[in-house]
This record gives sequence, structure tokens and C-alpha cells, in this order.
Amino acid sequence: FKGNRSAVLNLVELLDIRSGTEDADMIEALGFMLSYRDSRKRTVPYQTDLDFMTDRWLNYVETKDLKENEVKVLKRRELEIAVLFYVADGLKSGDLYVEGSEKYADYRKQLLPWSECEKLLEGYCKIVGLSNNAADFVAMLKKKLADVAKAADDAYSDNSAFSIDENGEPHLKRQKANPLPEGLSHFEETIKKKMPKRDLIDLLKRVQAWIPYTRHFGPPSGATSKLKNDIYKYIFTIFGYGSNLGANQMVRHTDGTLTPRILRRINKQHIDSQQLDAAIRDIINNYNNWDLTEYWGDGSDMIVDGTHIELLENNMLGSMHIRYGAYGGIAYKYLSGKYIALITRFISCGTWEAIHILDGFQDNKSELQPDTVIGDTQAQSESVFALAYLMGIQLMPRMRNWNDVTFVRHNDNTVYKHIDTLFKNVGEFGRIEKHWKDFMQVAISIHAGKVIPSMLLRRLGVKSKKNKLYKAF
Repeated sequence: FKGNRSAVLNLVELLDIRSGTEDADMIEALGFMLSYRDSRKRTVPYQTDLDFMTDRWLNYVETKDLKENEVKVLKRRELEIAVLFYVADGLKSGDLYVEGSEKYADYRKQLLPWSECEKLLEGYCKIVGLSNNAADFVAMLKKKLADVAKAADDAYSDNSAFSIDENGEPHLKRQKANPLPEGLSHFEETIKKKMPKRDLIDLLKRVQAWIPYTRHFGPPSGATSKLKNDIYKYIFTIFGYGSNLGANQMVRHTDGTLTPRILRRINKQHIDSQQLDAAIRDIINNYNNWDLTEYWGDGSDMIVDGTHIELLENNMLGSMHIRYGAYGGIAYKYLSGKYIALITRFISCGTWEAIHILDGFQDNKSELQPDTVIGDTQAQSESVFALAYLMGIQLMPRMRNWNDVTFVRHNDNTVYKHIDTLFKNVGEFGRIEKHWKDFMQVAISIHAGKVIPSMLLRRLGVKSKKNKLYKAF
């Protein structure tokens, strides 16, 4: 460090480094460190907040017994190294940014300005049921945590499936499947006999007769299609490309009036993703009005899951999936509790699926607007749970190895009769209160359509162990 010290400190002074969150401790420590760069003394007064440093770094920069005029001091050169180390990590994680930079820019510029968020704050908080100020927000979290913990403690004795061992480790017993009801096989056979066989191409034609979804298709100019028998050609194009048959194979199974060139032209010029979404939205909205769907639920929940899709290796979207052992991508599907697909999005292999789980709530423009999402282990992470709460969404994933999760209590004073050994720490409510403004700016920006949730969740995943906003989430 000695050989490059002057150049590094000159560079840091020239750069306009600012805090990317409400926590400015690191910027204050940087300014304090630079104010003593020309000092010849081996120590400097301990007059800055170093709470952002780990214990190992604090032991490195703090002195044991050395004091000047009964004021605790820090080792000057060691302080410079430690602060610069944290500044470098802060720039990588997004806690800090450089004004005017492209690579190290402020991610908040993609969000709504706080002045705009303040105008929407009251209405948004009423919609999702949150408090509109930091102190009440933290108080509400503490109360919810206390109420849930008390309810779990009171119900522990009656819960035969859940237990806590002498080491404080929780365990869930494997649930036995309920026996099948009598006469189920006869019921299934009867239903099959009464249900005639339907081909997919016939279904597309029948749905078109009920709901003219092909009205959304047409040339990019917006003019009326000049194709002869256009509905017939649109249906075959949808079936051919939707089933992945392709134009050539689709034409082989028609009556000879279509050619591969016609289907390719329609697919490229008459049908795009926005038109398909509009057609799907028409079908979902009409489906939701059917009386039969009411027996399956009220549409307030949906299920998410990813399916591996094989792709050619020579493309920019595909990659090797370790779990499936094949090259391709993931079709991430959002299915309503009323048994109809809402949307499907394509994501790359290797991506933690939970990053994209909340995008579906923003992309779904149909009348079915669920507020609960159910998924597997890939449908959860700490930051996703937090963002879902801020968006008023209940996240209900299946969690593998959930007994490794750290439980926190709302204060030090409360002791529980049965589940007290579960709790390892007290929640960092001071950090939550400090970053409340950051939370609300993110949530309101997503609600206003300024950004998508996956953009923020990717950002939180960068250097997450040292990202202050990630820790707050």
C-alpha cells in the first residue's frame, strides 16, 4: 500500500463518491480518513463511526491501550487500508456510487425520485397495509413477530407433527397421505366416458368461436389483415409454433392449402409477443366468468414452477443446466389456482428462480389478480420474502433444509415456554428503520411500473454479504 498510497488517495479525493442508501457511515469515515492524509502522527482520534467494520478489521485499526489526552485513538495507516477496502466493496455492491460514472452509477436513478414517491406513499401504504413512517413500520413488524411467536408457542403442545430437540433444532414429521375415498376409480371412469376426446387444434377453433382472440393479430401497420381466410391461417400458425412443430411439419398435416412460407410470414409479421399477451388476456378474462371455475377457488392464489426447455447450443439464451444435465433454458410458469396459466416467462439456466417470481405480479394484466404465490425451494430467499411483504404479497414456498434458518425475536425480554430455544438473536430493527425510505422507494417504484422486481433482486444479490440494503432486506 505504501508505494501506491499517494495515487490511491488522490484518486479517491477526485472521485465524487456518495452513499447509495440512507446509511452514510462509510462516507463519513472516508472523509474523516482523508482529513488526516497529510498528518505525520502514527495515530488519529477515534472520532468517527466504524460500526460497518467487522471485528477483525476493528482489531486491526484500534489500539489496545494507547490514548492521547485520555481520548481513544486509531492507527492512521491501518485505518486508511480498512476504509479503502470497504469503499471498494461498497462500490461493487451498490452501497456507494460515483457521480457521473457508468459502471458505478447510482441504481436509484432507475427508481422514482423520492419526491414523487412521497406523493404516492399514503395511497400505496393503504393498499398494501403498511405504516407510512419508519417508526410505526418497525413497531408494526415487532407486533406481528410477537403475535406469531406467541401463537406458535401456545399451539406447540397440540402440534404432534412439530418438535424441538434438546439442541434447539426444529423437526417436522413426514405427513401420511390421506386414504383415497371409496368409489374414486369408478368416478374417474365415469367422468372419462362422459368427456369426449378433444384435439388441440379443435380447441383453438372452438375457443375462437366463443372468444375472437385472433382479432389482436394483424400486420404491424395496424391495418386490417388482407389475408384470405385469415382466422384459419392464424389458428394453424399458433398451433404450429406453440407446439414447437414449426412451419414445415405443420404444413405436412394440413389439407394442402397452406405453405411453410405463409406460416413463417404470419408468425414474423402478424403475431408478436404483445399481441399474444392480449389474446391470452381475453381468454383468461372470459374463463374467469365461468361458474365452474368458482368451485376451484377465488383466484387469490397462484402456483409457480420452472420447466427445462431444450435449445440448440448455438444461441445467446441457452446454457447448461446442472440439475437437468442438458442444454437449454427455463420456462417459468405462473398458474392460477383456478387452473389456468396466467403468464410464462423464459429465464436462463443457473438463475435462482426466486429472482423472477415477483415479476409475474407486474406482468399479469388480466382480471385474475392473485395476492398469494406458492412455489418450491427455488421460489424463496430472504430478500424475496422481504420484497414480497413490501408489495403486499404472501409468499408460501416449500423450503428444503428450513431448520437451518435463523429465527429472531422482537426483544430481549420475552421468554417463550416451548419455542424459546428457536430464537438465536434479536431482529435488527434499527437497521430496518434506517433503511425504511429505501424500502418504500423501491416498493413504490415497482408498483408504478418504473422497474421490475428482478432488477432489484439481482442488485441485492451482488456482493450480498456486504450489501447494506441486502442486510436490511
